Amino acid sequence: MKTYPISKSEAVQKVLDELTGPTPMEEIIDRVLELWPSRAKNPRTTIKQEMRYHSGREIVFPDQETVAPIWSVLDGVRFRAWITPQETEEGWLSAGVLHPLLPLMDESLKALRFVDGEGKSLPMQVITATVQMDTPFGPHEAEMPVFDLRDWLASQNVKAGDSILVTILDRRAGHLVMEHEPADQRQEDIIARQNRELADLIYDLVFNCSLREAPVTQVIPTAYTRLSNPQGYPGDHWADVVEEDYRLQLGLFNSISLSINRSAFGFLEEDPDPTWPIPLSPQQEELARERESKVYRFKAAFKHRKGLWRRLEILGLQTLGDLDDMMRDAFKHDWGDHLSEFYLPVGGRHRPVGLGYIEPFGGGGEGREPLVSHLGLDVRGRLEYVYDFGDCIKHRLSLEAIEEPGEGIEYPRQIGQNKPRYRDCEHCKEQGNKTVATWICLECSNEEQRPLLVCVDCLREYHADHYADEILY
Repeated sequence: MKTYPISKSEAVQKVLDELTGPTPMEEIIDRVLELWPSRAKNPRTTIKQEMRYHSGREIVFPDQETVAPIWSVLDGVRFRAWITPQETEEGWLSAGVLHPLLPLMDESLKALRFVDGEGKSLPMQVITATVQMDTPFGPHEAEMPVFDLRDWLASQNVKAGDSILVTILDRRAGHLVMEHEPADQRQEDIIARQNRELADLIYDLVFNCSLREAPVTQVIPTAYTRLSNPQGYPGDHWADVVEEDYRLQLGLFNSISLSINRSAFGFLEEDPDPTWPIPLSPQQEELARERESKVYRFKAAFKHRKGLWRRLEILGLQTLGDLDDMMRDAFKHDWGDHLSEFYLPVGGRHRPVGLGYIEPFGGGGEGREPLVSHLGLDVRGRLEYVYDFGDCIKHRLSLEAIEEPGEGIEYPRQIGQNKPRYRDCEHCKEQGNKTVATWICLECSNEEQRPLLVCVDCLREYHADHYADEILY
């Protein structure tokens, strides 16, 4: 019988199935490569991406360097379900409150077992009910699975607005603890702190996601895993936390995205849902118009490689689209491919809010139009810039000065950069010559497990059919 080599997906699945607890990601990748030897240009990256597909279903990432079976880190996690008037009247609890911390397939739901705070088994049946929901398109009714808990809810005298505190006792076995908390017993200070921590974790996960919308199945289990005290007194349900956070918005297709329709001039507590562009006060409008003729000087650098920086000047009346063009030039980003976006820290928490995507090659996008002077930036203010939502290449721009323009100077322009630390071409060096390397051969670097740097002439002669990237100094 003919046998076929194991595929990458099969190798990843096999290794993940064998996990017994939190494990370093690099160790998992090494184990996958033992089963799936690869000559791909960057196999470790493709394996990491493959693991992301399992995130929230079988595994979670307690931190960026660790992978854990989802059951090993969610056992003991507590969360809150708010009881609606419909649920109180009809005596059931929507199964949707468990999503995505527990699976909601029919067989999984039927296997669930509920106990109360004293460990006594609760009578429960999974039934189908017509659930009334509010959507962006108005009220809507849908047939959904619910937990029939009428006897227990009645015995607890549960009222609309009360909470059910849910503890995942054993995720693999589907055992949950259900505790009733009357509305007047809510510990508001603790709930507010928990909500802030959960919202910040969700925001960070969405902001660092390679997609513009992050699946809740990946974000929510990971966020609960990273709480400082996930087994303590719970905050509000994650969906309510997302709904109340001005930086986030819940999509229709089980996703969370950053809200881009937000004020660049600051978040006001009394106005929890400002719009972009915000109506300016007369003083703000006057200042923005005055600064249209000024020169804004930014120092831009890779967020995680601060030694690679460029100093850029742009007029206040020029746009974020013009600044995007400069960033692509200065950091050798492809003009003809990949979206990008600028982010502006707003409010007291200084969390970046997206100003809208920008299409490549001078295309459109809502983030191209805003004028630089209308962002409300002062000296020492900053922007963040992401190029390529797939690779998520991050930069930080610090505003160093707002000055008068020079006579006869065309803007925007680059006026400085870091001192280059040039590397030698390996082929030329072997022949006794000293030539600056301007390219890295990705295929050979991956094969030899070290950077292989070459000049443009040697790239054409020895690596013409290989994947290569231009080196940025």
